[in-house]
Amino acid sequence: MTEYDLFAAYLPKIVEMANICCGLDKAAFEEWKQDTMEHCPEIVKELVSKVLNAIDSVVLNASAA
Repeated sequence: MTEYDLFAAYLPKIVEMANICCGLDKAAFEEWKQDTMEHCPEIVKELVSKVLNAIDSVVLNASAA
């Protein structure tokens, strides 16, 4: 399974997480991202980083609207 396949398979969950994150204040959101990266296994850190970047984009666009 490719990284893209994983992202696509979990897209509904990623969208759900992004919607939840839109309700967090900036400090809580940054803390959540840091905790997430600290606790994920090294083998998936690159993928998790990309997922967090996608969530970041959603949160930034929501706060700009």
